[in-house]
Amino acid sequence: MNLKEWIGLDADTRAHLAEEWCHNLREPERLGNLVKEAAAALMERLTHLPQVTAVTGTLSNGSEIIVTTSLSTGATLSEVPEEFATFRVVQIGVAGKKANYLKRLRFVLRAAQVSETAESTSFDFLEEHLRDVVSPYYCASEEKWIAEIVIGAKFEDKLFGKPLGMLRSEIRTVLTDFFRNHDSTQMSLDSAALSNLRTHLASAFDATRKKLASEWCHAMRGRCNA
Repeated sequence: MNLKEWIGLDADTRAHLAEEWCHNLREPERLGNLVKEAAAALMERLTHLPQVTAVTGTLSNGSEIIVTTSLSTGATLSEVPEEFATFRVVQIGVAGKKANYLKRLRFVLRAAQVSETAESTSFDFLEEHLRDVVSPYYCASEEKWIAEIVIGAKFEDKLFGKPLGMLRSEIRTVLTDFFRNHDSTQMSLDSAALSNLRTHLASAFDATRKKLASEWCHAMRGRCNA
């Protein structure tokens, strides 16, 4: 079934089909494909609005279309409809959250002393993904994703397996404690905070390097004795 056929059905039939697909047949992708098709069509109609940064169809809260904007929380655009192609439309402004998120990432990247290229690449990567509020980068804690991004930048994505898991957990804990005690709006002006975080991150990074070196030497000895 395509979107045009779906729109042509009466409300009761649509509700019955949604229930059948999502619960009885366990084929939610059939409804998901329709809401995604509707979202794509709505995006085409909203391309003249620079404040609209993403339009995403989702089944996370029933079936609805999420319009992400660069506005502040609670602000809406009058040009965006409340319903489109039978699906509810919800506007979410991410300006404040996105700015704070990126400010935190920039601060941590500088504390981690990654290269300018890695810093720029990592920042641009997150900035692009934060255009859409349905992105997984909004769904988990900021500390989780910032730790992930910073480790990738520091080790150039060459760390994997158990060492990666251990370092990811440690960095996340360091960041959680740090952000709990520092106002993100003031961090860029606080050289003492930058130095403090740099020390904790360097300690975690050095411990990981030493562990990797130890495991490498142990593996080499094992090969030589085999």
